[in-house]
Amino acid sequence: MVANRRSGSCGATFVSGRRIAACLLIVTIAIAVTACSDDTAAYEHPAAVAVAGVLELRSAGNTDTVAYEPFFSDPALAAQLAGNTSPGTSAVPDWQEPYVSRLADESADVVVRWDDAAGAFPDWPKVTVFSLSLLDGRWVIVDATDPPGTTPPPLTDEQLSDKTVGN
Repeated sequence: MVANRRSGSCGATFVSGRRIAACLLIVTIAIAVTACSDDTAAYEHPAAVAVAGVLELRSAGNTDTVAYEPFFSDPALAAQLAGNTSPGTSAVPDWQEPYVSRLADESADVVVRWDDAAGAFPDWPKVTVFSLSLLDGRWVIVDATDPPGTTPPPLTDEQLSDKTVGN
């Protein structure tokens, strides 16, 4: 009778060793992927999503005042944006994904980097910082500025996890 080399205590140790090695490999890969991945919470925060919503309306040339109203505390601002838009024509250059650069109890700053590769907006700033307030459970735009100098970086996931306002 031929003995099965994988049976017995030595065989069990061999299989368990393989399982442990496989588990360690998976954990190592997961840690490496996590370490290499960018923080994403600043891009997914509801304040950044609100700014992206307005940019989508502006890019599509939307002239419907009602569509803009959820993004502003003052309906006059929504009407002004809708009125300054040509139907079906983008009112803004392309942009990189908005992100939160500052978050306080009921306010946030969201940065938008503009990308006018086509040159259709030659006088447009490179960056705009939108100031938002948390009003009745929604993030609304209250101001926008074109900051001189250094562009504020996105908050890290760790910084945002310390501030769970409006999430």
